[in-house]
Amino acid sequence: MIESGILEFKRSYTDEIKKEIVAFANTEGGELIIGVDDDGTVIGVNQPDLVSAQVANMLRDAIRPDVTLITKVSVDYDQDRPLVRVVVNKGIKKPYYLAKKGMTSAGVYVRQGNTSAPASADAIREMIRETDQYRYESNLSFDQNLTFDYCSGIFEDRGIRFGKPQMRTMKMTDSDGNYTNLAMLLSDQCFHTIQFAYFQGTEIGTFSERQRFSGSILKQLEDAFYALNRYNRTRSEISGLRRSDSRDYPEKVLREALINAIVHRDYDRDVSTNIRVFDDRVEIASYGGLPPNTTIETFLLGLSMPRNRNLADVFYRLELIEAFGSGIPKMTETYENQGKQIDFKTSPSGFMIVLPNLNYRKEKSASGIHSHEAKSDVNPLLDQRAKSAVELIRAKGSITRQELETAWGISRSAVTNWLDQLIDRGDLIRIGHGRNSRYTITDLPEDHP
Repeated sequence: MIESGILEFKRSYTDEIKKEIVAFANTEGGELIIGVDDDGTVIGVNQPDLVSAQVANMLRDAIRPDVTLITKVSVDYDQDRPLVRVVVNKGIKKPYYLAKKGMTSAGVYVRQGNTSAPASADAIREMIRETDQYRYESNLSFDQNLTFDYCSGIFEDRGIRFGKPQMRTMKMTDSDGNYTNLAMLLSDQCFHTIQFAYFQGTEIGTFSERQRFSGSILKQLEDAFYALNRYNRTRSEISGLRRSDSRDYPEKVLREALINAIVHRDYDRDVSTNIRVFDDRVEIASYGGLPPNTTIETFLLGLSMPRNRNLADVFYRLELIEAFGSGIPKMTETYENQGKQIDFKTSPSGFMIVLPNLNYRKEKSASGIHSHEAKSDVNPLLDQRAKSAVELIRAKGSITRQELETAWGISRSAVTNWLDQLIDRGDLIRIGHGRNSRYTITDLPEDHP
């Protein structure tokens, strides 16, 4: 007999046997025989019943997930010498690992030729992906030396207990007390990051500021939101004795977009969430496309399919999420009330939210940029508003803001924002001022009433 990828000899029972069992389960299965020398010489085992009991206990206590269903321990004889034979089938819940080492290279082994070797991090990830019930946040963290200084402070501020029982309830630990990837995301040792960059102008060029946020995902959320708000300017307009202030981006929308990127990101790959700020927009992009059989319209309807449900539950517990599925509909409604649209861009492996600067067109107009330049902007919803307004004007000659409120079924402030854009773009012209204002177009026939 010769050792191979599916056959291993041991002279006697040792604690190292469990590594061979793990390696067989993670590869193609195999057979381990106790009582045979490395060269195939049969030596035999003293007290074979005791040794087989030791092996059975080891299988039950030292290896995770449960490997007993794919192994068989028996006592056989060769040349009248007793042997303990352990047959291991290929596992279906890979990766199998040593309970004390966890799902790390020190705990996961595979067969390489006739030896058992530690699995690489990439090999472990690939085994995880092969498992039917794979969910990144539920699997064990490679790093079990985690601390939660920042996270526990956030829970304390909210008046929520944060101890071992709560960690188990939130699925930050498994039944054996090992930390899951959810715990790693919330820990001070989280290795995923958010990258932030500010560019002057409207194109990607030389950035004026660049930062990388690390630590607990909760800390990254706060740091990124603070950075975004530093570039969220307030614009003031004075009309007569009245002054009105407006932010470039509604704070609630910035917050929802950022939380959406964090909760729905695919953390199985170490790809940073990217935030880019331009003069006319904010782009927030995260790794991970839409779930199968869904489109962006699915989320616009308010349906919730979080990729990281346990992380979403933590955010809900901390009142960072008001209700599942409400974020994107609220964001789009806020922008539509301002006469603008949010742009959602998707790919098989990525998702981006593009938030327009609500004050950018006004600033362009104030700086002397002509309306025909703004007209080149593609805005399907603005085109729809223009079409319906023109149809009313052709029927009536001119219309009032109040008539558009009824026709469009939106608020007074929303109509005012849409009208400003249609005038800036050259679709409509205003006649009169204040309450007497009416709106028309330039190409009406001379005999129109």
